[in-house]
Amino acid sequence: MSFEERYALQMPLGETARGSVWSAKDNREGKTVAIVLLDEDASDAARAHFLAIHLAAKLTSHPGLVRVLETGETASGQLYAALEHAEGESLRARLAHGPPLRLDVAVRTIIEVLEALSGLHDQDLAHGDVSPGNLILREKGSRLSKRLVGLGIGRARVRAGEEPLDDEEQLGELAFMSPAQARGEVVADARSDTFSAAAVLYAALTGAPPHYGETLDALRDDVIDGPVWSVAQVRPEAAGAVAEVVDRALGPDGFATAAELAEALRTALLRSPKLGKLETPVGPLARVRPEAPPGDAAPATRKTKAAFPKPGALPKPGALPSAAAFPKPGASPKAAAMPSAAPFPKPGAM
Repeated sequence: MSFEERYALQMPLGETARGSVWSAKDNREGKTVAIVLLDEDASDAARAHFLAIHLAAKLTSHPGLVRVLETGETASGQLYAALEHAEGESLRARLAHGPPLRLDVAVRTIIEVLEALSGLHDQDLAHGDVSPGNLILREKGSRLSKRLVGLGIGRARVRAGEEPLDDEEQLGELAFMSPAQARGEVVADARSDTFSAAAVLYAALTGAPPHYGETLDALRDDVIDGPVWSVAQVRPEAAGAVAEVVDRALGPDGFATAAELAEALRTALLRSPKLGKLETPVGPLARVRPEAPPGDAAPATRKTKAAFPKPGALPKPGALPSAAAFPKPGASPKAAAMPSAAPFPKPGAM
């Protein structure tokens, strides 16, 4: 069957700089799928990467990755990928509106994400946009399933400018990029994926973003050189072995691979039984950095251009040819969008 015969596009899930994502009816199987369409004028490199990363995801077949059903071309020669429709809500929406997750569940969720990323990295490919909006959660009884979506599209490049960040969704995604991505040195590589996964866990533990900015330039500068307060500074009750691993992952040394961070978190979780009694804070992430925490709290880490390794020093970076923001399957852009952010409360008020 041709693309046009098999799939009936139903509702756009979002537009990107390199294509679009749609909810569609699979006429042959009688179910709803997500269709990623690459722009017709995409470069040869973009087309090659689009096919490669979806094939890699299909071969990896990890339960933490959205399942790739098939790839192909439309009658007009436009590349497409048919994906499992990841039902549920994004972690971004869960953090904003609740219900909260137990912190030990949040840690295990990120461990599964890291395992899925490791499968991609083993094939010299990277995701490029690991963020709360691209992690879809769905509760099945007492079980929580997780799907990392956003393959083949990548993170939006941060354009220069002083314009306000009116797009809450964009702010929510860019706050989780790595310093190398913020500097424009890479669009995606294994180390940036690992850093971003740690940033997502930081937000789940503390209810605060690792970086702040009311404009694109301000956010970029904060990711590159701004301090990242330790977990203990922002939420003292969450301090402990897991918090120390997250602090290290967001520091200048970090972790070289997703597998290393996953193993460190597994070990730390065994030493952090109190996380089973704590929950993720509920509320929007802040745009503006709050007042400095107490001076006797653990010091913040600061990333500098010299401290964060150049992509050339990393094994097989697997960079994407270009990038764009990826929408959230399973929810319309309006429903999934982050609500207006308010300044994050002082740590003592949490």
